Amino acid sequence: MTFDLKTCAKTIIMILIMLIIGNLPPISQITELGMKILGVFIGIIFGWICIDILWVSLFGVVALSLTGYMPLLQILGAGIGNTTVDMILFSAIFAGLIEKTNCIQIVNKWLLTRKKLLKILGFYY
Repeated sequence: MTFDLKTCAKTIIMILIMLIIGNLPPISQITELGMKILGVFIGIIFGWICIDILWVSLFGVVALSLTGYMPLLQILGAGIGNTTVDMILFSAIFAGLIEKTNCIQIVNKWLLTRKKLLKILGFYY
């Protein structure tokens, strides 16, 4: 990923979203800490959509630790120690391995040469 002017502007917008929402007065039953965490959450969602996944997530972990919710090491321990995160990480590594070895093309070619499968799909008469 390259850092051009658009990416820098989107990063500044993401940080501003975090700061502005985090400093708003609490809404209804949300506490001040909840507003800070909500600001980080909405800023990270914007970053994921508009910028990138990896470094925005890392920035979000650091920003969450700056809210006073938990120290950084506890946040990292809670995130990395979660079984869902482990499953997603290993699934992404496995999918990347399948893509790099061209297994997808091999399986697709094999499936598309089967007359029975093409007949089921309606492409073969």
